[in-house]
Amino acid sequence: MPAPDLQSIDAAQMDYVLDLRTVLKAVLKWSWIAVIFTLIGVVYGTLETAKFVPEYTAKIVIAPQSPKGNTAGSLQPARGNGLTTTLLTALGNPGAGPGGMFERLRFAFKSQQLARRLDEQYSLSQEIFAGRWDVEKGVWKTAVSVEPTFFEQLDIYLHQDQANILGTEALAMAVGGMVKFEPIKKTQFWEISVSHTDRDTALRRLKIIFSAADQLLRQQDREKMLEQIAFLRTRTEKSDLAGFRAAIFGALIQQEKNLHMIDSDLIYSADIVEPAFASEMKSKPNLMKTILVPAVGGGFVGLVLVLLVSVFLRE
Repeated sequence: MPAPDLQSIDAAQMDYVLDLRTVLKAVLKWSWIAVIFTLIGVVYGTLETAKFVPEYTAKIVIAPQSPKGNTAGSLQPARGNGLTTTLLTALGNPGAGPGGMFERLRFAFKSQQLARRLDEQYSLSQEIFAGRWDVEKGVWKTAVSVEPTFFEQLDIYLHQDQANILGTEALAMAVGGMVKFEPIKKTQFWEISVSHTDRDTALRRLKIIFSAADQLLRQQDREKMLEQIAFLRTRTEKSDLAGFRAAIFGALIQQEKNLHMIDSDLIYSADIVEPAFASEMKSKPNLMKTILVPAVGGGFVGLVLVLLVSVFLRE
């Protein structure tokens, strides 16, 4: 097949072949656009950084496992009595299973049960939503009807508006967003933290929230344990077989021991590696994220715009 004659290529088609040197010259000529967008990004990031509110952080470090006496592995039935062991396994035990208690603890911080307990014991919703609480009348203030803004009207149109009703669900969402769980690198420990502009407030909230969550799980497991004990006592009275009755009695004794462990003063839901403390240093913004990222983003947008202008002028 003969090679195509380059001279036969239509001149109009040659117009679509971009010369890189021409493009580079155009980019250099219009590079001030990218510089302006970069400066816009720097200014935007600086303004956002200035809005940053430094906070104190209260922390507590835990091991994600149940204390001894709260897991199924801690059950020590009489040796040689396999039936007792079988009964205990069948009944199960509160907090049993890999990570079971830890996952329950994480969920408890977001639960409405915890929010209800915090409100009853500490009136936490009145503290968090203080601006909506009428101290003199002891009731929630009625939201004042004002002309909705454009964005509020847009939310209403798109069915994104939510009634600002303050109650248990709102407090549960606030507490769930307030408490942070973070794994500590190269360890099996986890850090639970609460941040606030006031150091004492951050520490107090962390203590009362963690204590209430621990007591909530303790109460749930205690109720379950009491049900198991009641069941075993009933079966002991109704069983006619001596061997089976002895096995049930052994399981009953073991569950009674576990009930005493649940009622102890020890932290129930986790092993405390480092007790709650509040940092003396306030948080600070990450300048790499708050300034550098907007600057790079602005420069990239400006560069794309310069390339588009170069191609447009070439056309």
